[in-house]
This record gives sequence, C-alpha cells and structure tokens, in this order.
Amino acid sequence: MRRHLLALSLTSLLASTIWLPVFADSFNPAPSQTQLTQEPTLEQEFSIKAAITDHPRQVIKNGKYFAILSETGALPPSSPYGNGLYKDDTRYLSCWDISLNGQDTVLLLGDCQKGYAGTFNYANKPFEQDGHTVPEQSVLLKREIVITDAHREKFTLTNYHRTPLKIELSIKFDADYADMFEVRGQKRSKRGKRMATKLSKDRDLVILSYKGLDDKIMSTKIGMRSFSAKSHELNAKEGKFTFELQPHQTAWVQTTVEAIFDNEEPIRTFESGFASEQDKADQSYREWLRSVACIKTNDPDTNKIIERSYRDLYMLRLPTAHGVAVAAGIPWYAVPFGRDQIITAWKMLPLMPDMARDVISLLAFHMGTTSDTNREEEPGRIMHELRSGEMARLKEIPFVPYYGTVDATPLFLILFTDYCKQTNDLNFAKEHWDKVKRALAYLDAESDFGKKYLVYGKVANQALSNQGWKDSGDSITNMDGSLGRPPIAVCEVQGYLYKAWLNVADLAEVLQEKEEAARYRKQAALLKERFNHDFWDSELKFPAIALNGDGSRCSVVSSNAGHLLFTGILSAERNKIVSARLQEPDMFSGFGIRTLAMTAKAYNPMSYHNGTVWPHDNCMIAPGLIKTSEKTDVLNALLAAANTQDQGRLPELYCGFSREEAKTPLRYPVSCAPQAWAAATIPNLVFENLGLNYFSSRNEIHVHKPQLPLNVDWLEIENLQAGDKKISLRFSKEAGKLRVLNLTSNMDLKIIQN
Repeated sequence: MRRHLLALSLTSLLASTIWLPVFADSFNPAPSQTQLTQEPTLEQEFSIKAAITDHPRQVIKNGKYFAILSETGALPPSSPYGNGLYKDDTRYLSCWDISLNGQDTVLLLGDCQKGYAGTFNYANKPFEQDGHTVPEQSVLLKREIVITDAHREKFTLTNYHRTPLKIELSIKFDADYADMFEVRGQKRSKRGKRMATKLSKDRDLVILSYKGLDDKIMSTKIGMRSFSAKSHELNAKEGKFTFELQPHQTAWVQTTVEAIFDNEEPIRTFESGFASEQDKADQSYREWLRSVACIKTNDPDTNKIIERSYRDLYMLRLPTAHGVAVAAGIPWYAVPFGRDQIITAWKMLPLMPDMARDVISLLAFHMGTTSDTNREEEPGRIMHELRSGEMARLKEIPFVPYYGTVDATPLFLILFTDYCKQTNDLNFAKEHWDKVKRALAYLDAESDFGKKYLVYGKVANQALSNQGWKDSGDSITNMDGSLGRPPIAVCEVQGYLYKAWLNVADLAEVLQEKEEAARYRKQAALLKERFNHDFWDSELKFPAIALNGDGSRCSVVSSNAGHLLFTGILSAERNKIVSARLQEPDMFSGFGIRTLAMTAKAYNPMSYHNGTVWPHDNCMIAPGLIKTSEKTDVLNALLAAANTQDQGRLPELYCGFSREEAKTPLRYPVSCAPQAWAAATIPNLVFENLGLNYFSSRNEIHVHKPQLPLNVDWLEIENLQAGDKKISLRFSKEAGKLRVLNLTSNMDLKIIQN
C-alpha cells in the first residue's frame, strides 16, 4: 500500500534544491551532478528501438509493475527486445546492467516461477588481481528480486576463492520513458524532454525524470545501499560498490526502483528491508489463495500446471483507479481489455467468483456513455481496450478507452448473469441493473430487437478490421480463401447474444421484471430461428464462420462454430454434428482444436488465426463437447501441450501441426506468456469435466459423468463457492468407478451422481 507521507508534490520535489527529510538524507549535491547544462536534442536524448518480439524472456509482475528481463535477468543497454521495468504502459527503467570487476557475469540459474519474484545466480568470469588470475566461478552473485510497492533487489556476493578478493559490483541504469506503443514500433514525431537528475547528499538515492508533451512528469527513483561495502559511488548512470572479502565471506547490496507518475506520493525507499518485502509478497499470495477454490490431485505434473495457472492469474491482477482488472497478457497487453477480462473471469467463475465481481464492476464503470466515431464508443457498449501511457493521454492512439469490439457487450451480460446465479448475489444484481439495461438497449439498437445480426465494419478504416476474438485482418475468409466482406456478422457473436438474452430473461424473472423477461425470450427465439436458416450450410453440414455484408456465407469449417455449443442457439442434432466435426483429424491436432480446418484454402498451421491452436478457444468449445459427446480429449490434449512448456505455462497460442508431425507444439513467435485466458484454461476444463451442478434451494450437488485427467486417481476441490456457502469435494477412482465425497464437515450436502 502506498504511504501518504508527503504533502509536497513530486513536481515540487524535483524542482527543489533541498532534499526533504522524508528520504532520510539531506540534499546538497554538486551542481554538475544535479543540473543539465544544456537540453540535448530529442535524437541525442532518446533512441527507442522497436522491440523484436520473438526472443526468450523472463517476466515478473505484481500490481501495476512488471519487468521484462532477458533470459539472464538483465536489462541490457540499447536492447532491441523491449526489456524494461514498466508501469502504466510506460517504461520507467530501460537499462539495468550488472557486472563484476568490469565484466559480464555468467548465469548459473534463473528462476521466476513465483511470478511476483525471481532469483538469479551468477558466477564471475576470470579477472586479474594482484598479479594473478582469479579463475571463473570464484565469486557467487545471488540476485533476488521481488515486486511489491516498488521493484526491489538484493545482491549477495560470496567469495569462494582461497585468498581475499577485491570485488566491484556495478549496476548501470537508464530510463527512456517509452510508451508501450513506441516499444512495439510506433514512431512519434515529437517526444517530451528529460529533466535534471537529482542525487542525495549520501549518494544512495537518485531520481531520473522526464516531462511528457502533456506536461506530466514521470520519474524513476533509485535507491542503493550496502553497509558492508568498503566504498560506494552513485551518479546519474551507475552505482558502484567495492568490497574486500575474505574467503567464504559474504556481502550484500539492496536496491529499490520506484516509478512515480506526476503527483503520486513516493514511498520511504529504505524504510523496509528486502526480506520483509519478500515476506509481504508471499503472504499476499497466500491470502489470495485462501480466498479462491483450489484444486489438487495425486499427479505432480497436473498440480504443476494448475499451480502455474493460479500464479499467472494472480500476477495478472491489475489495480486501477476504478477497481481490480485482469491484464490481458505480458508483455504487450498488460492493460485492461473487455473481451479478455470477461472470458477469463467467466471461465474462472466457479473457482474465483470475486474476480468476476471485480471485472463486472470495472467494465460497468467504463461502459460507453456517448457516441464517438474515433473510439467507436456508443452508450451501453463495453470497452475493448484501455491504455494509460503518454500516447493515450495525448490521444495519439484511440485506446482511452477504445470500444471497437462486437462481442464484449453480450459476453458482459453472460458473465453478469452467471455471476449472480452462482453467488445468489441479488444485491449486486440490483445495484448494476441499470447498467444491464443500458447494455441491452445498445444490443437492441444494433440488432433491431433480434431482426438483424450484430455486425462490425459498417464504417471504413476502423482501428480493427475484424472485431471478434479473431481480430487479425485475414481471420475471416470465404471458401475460396478470399477475405470476408464487411459489414461482417461472425457466427459465435450471434450465439453470445442469444445466450445473453436468455440469461437476462432468467435474472429478470428473479427481479420481478416479468415484461423484460418475456421480451428477451421472444427476441432470443426470433434470433435462433433466423440464425439456423442463414448460417447453417447444408452442403458443408456446418455453420458458416460469418456472413458477408451481402448476406452470403463465409462457408469454412472453423473453431468459431464450437462456441455455439454452450449457447444453445443450435438444435441438439446440429450440436452433435458440430461436436463430431470439430474432433475430426483436420480440426483436432492432438494438442487441441485448430482455429481453421486443414481442408480450408486459407489454412496455415503457423497463421495467427487460420490454423493455430488457442487454448482459450478450446476452453470455450470444450463445455459444449462434454455435453454432446460421449468423450472428448481436449483437456488431456491441452495438458499434454502444457507439459512441454516452460514451467507448465500454456502460451496464448501455438502452431497447429499435428501431434504426429511434431511431438511438442511448435512455438508461435509473438505469443504472450503469461496470458490471462490461457491461464484460465486448464483449471476451467478440469472443473468442467467434473460435471458439477449445485442447486441451492435443495442443497444438492448433481454430478453428471465426471471425468478425471489422465494419470489422476483422485482430485480435491477446496473452498468452492456454491450459493452463499463454501464446500469441499473429493473425487476418487474406486473399484473402476469415480466416487464423489463431501469433505465439508459442517454441511449436510446431498450428492446425486449419474
């Protein structure tokens, strides 16, 4: 939690010639170190390279901060890989380069599995001292990182040489305050200016600053201390610590990097030690874990994948001025999205209902209120993407927020109604019912009360040419491989709308809104009839992926149709046809269902949306497969894919080559990892395969055809919310059957299994 200790703004602090006592140091630096004698040109001051997205990286995130590190944990100067410490879509640290005795270190091990923390172990390269060569691996440098209210590091040096050593630890640093869109390659004709660097009298604190074109000041406050160093130096670019270590003697350095925007209150840099901050971060994760439903099994591999999913979902939580969001993915999309948050929260709803509540509240706050062509905002519309960097503040980009998404609004209603149904939180339903009505009014207008489809592309040159979840420019194709022609109606969005209306009708009944309930059931029925006539291709025996602007079908076999299975917009017979077709070899790779069938002309297993496998896409499809198929292998296919990935983390997507062609999924180069809806996939599918339904009025759990993952003999779910109660269940294989046991000692729960 940020401590409110200063009444003086950061702007005043940076302009001041006195270092305030709150930082525990008096400020009286040499003029040459605190003032810039001449403002350099923009070209000299900033040289921002567009990031090469395909590269190994380590990621640490907590709260608003996230660090994109090289494979060795560094932020090398002039890196083309987007490395840096970020906050609010801005890079506050672009260089953090570590050396021992003037040389690079040798990485022994790097571990960032906690998500909010990491540890790197390095050894020295050979160096000369006192006329002899000190061999490599004589000095161990242990570097620990944790992110809490700032980015903190602890460096521990140990001399394993037989003789005393003089060791210099150097940390070079810099900040370019690049907007994330600049890091991604967007050029700007003009940037702000770097401000004078500030140094404390004791040379243990330095502040780098930049004044944006909007006159907002962004500052990087760096603290460095060591009580065991023989000497230390700190200037505007580098911190140096010199140690004289006896054999097996240890010394340490602690650093803190804080990103401060404009008038934010800075923390007390040296008030808290590294160990206490690490304990604080660990405790925060443990408390969050106790608030959600947890899954554990007898299989270590399955447990590892589930734990990775939970840690990723925890680290992707993003505090905002209007509630906790879920960042879509790191590194490029660590901001609130509409569709991504909704799907993630909806898939985790049985296990993490508080996440759904947070997402609903945040998106309701940002719901459209006016008509704005540039941002595609309309009253009642749910946003697509919200950015907060300098380019967004100056409206150089439209994401402030941007509303160009065709599916976020019906999905919002599905999430809202399902949350209210699961938790029986009718007070929340009543509190937000006006927002529900605004969203419904928007959808009514767009669909002409069910007489038309939800479409996009009615206006040329919109920011996104495709506005469903497959939003790349070539993702909607006709049978001959040509692109869909706008305005486009994608199939799954009509299914979302159908389910949203039915869900709203059910909730309206509970809230005594009888007329509203009847109206939306009528609109849903009308939509279903029209959809089955217009979208079903009798020759293909499959729904078209979309309708072109002239009403003709984009008749290709795609994963989009799989989303229809959970909505109910297709008949039971057609659900079975679609389920079977999606599991044929040209759609099912062995590592999941492809986005497009191999038989399609546009198929390419390395294309973003035309042949790859997206875990979340499979997660949207699988519940329908479970209900309509005797058996589906989607869960085990995705578990097999996750077992081949670093830390068991499913990426955003991977290539669609078959399991016979490639024994492990081929990497898609620019895939985000961690990524929110990919992280939600495995926990959701494990839960869905258990076939659970809770009926609060009868205090009954119905279990329909439960299935456990391969290699799992027993599974327990603890702290599962059912209505206003928390329950725990155990599933175990006994004598060839799967038995379900109530572990909730203080609750008389009836379990009906079939």
